[in-house]
Amino acid sequence: MDKKHKVETVIMMFERVAYMDSSGLELLHVALATFHRQKIKVLFTGLSGQLKKRFGQSGPMPDGYEGTASFDDLKACGVHLKTQLMLSGRFPVIIK
Repeated sequence: MDKKHKVETVIMMFERVAYMDSSGLELLHVALATFHRQKIKVLFTGLSGQLKKRFGQSGPMPDGYEGTASFDDLKACGVHLKTQLMLSGRFPVIIK
């Protein structure tokens, strides 16, 4: 990857994932820990069933992964990202 462009956010879409075995959960935790160390935010969409029970409802995620959040769908995630960009001043606010 080009060093000028740092990844700031990763979106993990789980709409089609109903179940994850223990090895998958372990890999997910390893990935989250890696992203956390690199200060990369992780946003989940579409968590359901076992994964929703494991990681909680919409909003900030447990397990100390700051910057990690869960949304019902990609649209809600997009609204969140747009709001964050506007608040940071990196996205133009157009008032009609």
